[in-house]
Amino acid sequence: AADYEKQIKLVPTRQPLTLPEMLNLKMFQMHLSQKQLAALLQEPESRISELMKGKRPLTLRLAKKLHKILSIDAGFILETA
Repeated sequence: AADYEKQIKLVPTRQPLTLPEMLNLKMFQMHLSQKQLAALLQEPESRISELMKGKRPLTLRLAKKLHKILSIDAGFILETA
């Protein structure tokens, strides 16, 4: 049972507070892997991975893509970047 529970992605129970949390929520909602998200955004997988780990700052170009492609609120992006 424990192995089964580890395989299931649960629905988030609160609103995302950070950009990585928002990206994880969008990936869940759109049934995307991190690799698929990178392809959708036309960004290298390493860049998305670093962004999600907080190791890379958000660029204006990527912020625009997050807003346009994933429909993430521009205000949220600015507040959490």
